[in-house]
Amino acid sequence: MAETLDRTTAEVNRRWFPHHCKKTARLNHGSFGSVPTPVHDAQQAYQANWRRQPDQVYFFDQQKQLERSRAEIARLINCDVAEVALMDNVTFAAEVVMQHVMRRAVERKFAGEQAAHEQEYVLCNNWIYPGIRNVIRANLALVDIKPLIVQIPFPLPAESKEADDLILRQYEEALTTVPQGSIRLAVFDHISSVPAAPFPVQRLVQACRAHNVQEVFVDGAHAVGQVSIDIQAIGADYYSSNVHKWLFSPTSSAFLRFKPREGEEMHHIVASLRYGQGLAKEYWMGTRDYSPLQAIYDAIQFVEKELDPFLLESTALTDEEWDHEKFPFRYSAWINKKFLAFHRILTETWGTVMPSPVADIGALAFVELPQLPVVMKDGADALQFRHFLRKKFAVEGVFDSRANAARPSGYSTYIRLSVNVYTTSKDIERLRDAVLSVASGETPFSLAGAQS
Repeated sequence: MAETLDRTTAEVNRRWFPHHCKKTARLNHGSFGSVPTPVHDAQQAYQANWRRQPDQVYFFDQQKQLERSRAEIARLINCDVAEVALMDNVTFAAEVVMQHVMRRAVERKFAGEQAAHEQEYVLCNNWIYPGIRNVIRANLALVDIKPLIVQIPFPLPAESKEADDLILRQYEEALTTVPQGSIRLAVFDHISSVPAAPFPVQRLVQACRAHNVQEVFVDGAHAVGQVSIDIQAIGADYYSSNVHKWLFSPTSSAFLRFKPREGEEMHHIVASLRYGQGLAKEYWMGTRDYSPLQAIYDAIQFVEKELDPFLLESTALTDEEWDHEKFPFRYSAWINKKFLAFHRILTETWGTVMPSPVADIGALAFVELPQLPVVMKDGADALQFRHFLRKKFAVEGVFDSRANAARPSGYSTYIRLSVNVYTTSKDIERLRDAVLSVASGETPFSLAGAQS
């Protein structure tokens, strides 16, 4: 398996990622994604057409190309194309949703409508992405919609069902602490960022409906391309995902699937020339580069017509290994296969365990590091370690430190391991050996400002 993996990865890098820095072990795909050469070339062609004749692009070509991208997204996530709006990123989409909720509260107040509940809430959890937390705070605090925080424990149980049941129980407990119908909006991840773990989104939506939560927004920033998304099965009112993370489109490109309540209109956060034509058509914010959104179509075509056929031909992943219900592409199943192989290399060498269920992950999850000589206690400490590994070993990854009663020091440090088609065995070995070098004391590391 290792020989086929390395051979296939080498050819992937030669064909589609020759622009990557050869000196760096890129283990942080989840933050920024990567653009293969065919998609990059398509984006450059869109930009060149704009420079050549912008009027032709604005009045004719661009709208057709963006509609094509929307149609591909709708097909991929199983929803009506009229419910798909193109966005820059998920934080941008969250701003659209929060402004809609805020606007509705203001309209209700000025119309003299009486709210059903004196106090309304937004339901979120302690793992929420900080950018989304700030969007909620910036908008909903203005209309006195207060946060109701679900406490998700860490680490999660090793078994998938136990972990899902635990997350669901935490939500159900929080839902019972306030009157039914008083939660204006529930927000949770499909795959969380830090810590990285999958959430049982369909069951969470059902629990929210049972407690009369007014609307549900799912942050699927890491989902599209990594795992299958069925909007009809999930049942949320709003769902957003970054296409530039796990589906190879250029930065910045994302989508928002929206289905507001009957009679309510949603609008873009920038009211420009197309205001009032509906959210899906209000993408135009003035003269700017729309090529990342145009290239969403090309990114999906790349996966389906170039990458997946290559993986079939190279025997990197057999049909029997591809769980079609869980993974939308052969590519998605292959990076999961690579992740499972790589995480075993690390955990077996380091003598550590995964802090979340292995069975349900795609290609993004926390892996615990061995005990290091320096005790890191939080994300700020871990960020220093991240910069140290980049400078000393050319290893790039997201690290986090958290309390862990099972450790003598009381803390553990984790890498958010992020694997994609271009990730090599040598990248993993470099990470493994760098951490072992620090753990053994061979390579000294200290925190800035720490007491000796």
